Amino acid sequence: MDKVEKDPPPRRRKFLTIPQFAEKLGLSERKVWREIEEGRIKVHRFGNSTRISDDDGDDYIRGSRE
Repeated sequence: MDKVEKDPPPRRRKFLTIPQFAEKLGLSERKVWREIEEGRIKVHRFGNSTRISDDDGDDYIRGSRE
């Protein structure tokens, strides 16, 4: 039988709240909000909820590297 290659399953996105993201990086929530307001961190808004995806959080972390 031929071996059929399958595409890997799609990666499931994870979203963090502002307090979760701040804790993960050891920052204050206010600092995270300032970074969002200045456009350094991209967010997703679901109704009244603001979340940061893993991908966007990783982009922010990579961008802060010196």
